[in-house]
Amino acid sequence: MEDKQVIILYHGSPSDFVKPNLSYGRRHTDFGIGFYLTKNRDQAYRWGKLRAIKQMSDEFYVKKYRYEHSSEFRVKEFPEPNEEWLDMIADCRNNGGKLPYDIVIGPVADDKVFDVIDRYLDKKSYYPQSKLPKLKQQVIGELLVKESENQYVLITERALEKLQFVSQKQYLVNGGRNDRWEIVK
Repeated sequence: MEDKQVIILYHGSPSDFVKPNLSYGRRHTDFGIGFYLTKNRDQAYRWGKLRAIKQMSDEFYVKKYRYEHSSEFRVKEFPEPNEEWLDMIADCRNNGGKLPYDIVIGPVADDKVFDVIDRYLDKKSYYPQSKLPKLKQQVIGELLVKESENQYVLITERALEKLQFVSQKQYLVNGGRNDRWEIVK
């Protein structure tokens, strides 16, 4: 019998959709192309509002999903930031690489990540090997979003198939909101 776990996850976006499409993903993000979710509804709200402002949209949505996690998936989880987390984010943000996982779970890196990663990669090229661990710890501290929870990134279609839309709430960037949760059956 397969080990399954149901998780409620949220996604914030200025786009009104029910079924995510991986082809719309952005390459140079924390864990590359994927559908980004969180267990924290407030964090999804902040993400949605930020993306709406960047896209000059008047509205955004917080979507609620039911996710049936399965032990059959290739999962990489970072319970806390570490050197491997830093290296993966640096590679994905810099090279937009495709990861060999169905799902990656880990802390969110701060939006200033490009500047920090650029400085890190530049210093890494001339730092003595013996000082790299200390440099990595400094960079990890700079990248962390203090109020953030972990992000869940569904990278493959196989993982997306286990995601079930529950509802969404529409918000206005100027602070108003549509109090109606839209339920799709």
